[in-house]
Amino acid sequence: MGTSGSGRPSVVVTRRCTSLSGLARAPLLEVPVRDVKSFLESTEALVPRGAEAGRIDWDTELAYLLSQS
Repeated sequence: MGTSGSGRPSVVVTRRCTSLSGLARAPLLEVPVRDVKSFLESTEALVPRGAEAGRIDWDTELAYLLSQS
């Protein structure tokens, strides 16, 4: 756990568990690796690696973000 050298949050994966640490160095999330693996496999089945950009309507997303300010 901890932050990377740049001070950004980091993720640590061990055989049994995944920990995510924030800037305050306090664990924010700890879940079994098998659950993370299952989630990522399901996500990749829906949107294959490299196909993410083709699934985003950038104009709509930008318009939404700009409307929030």
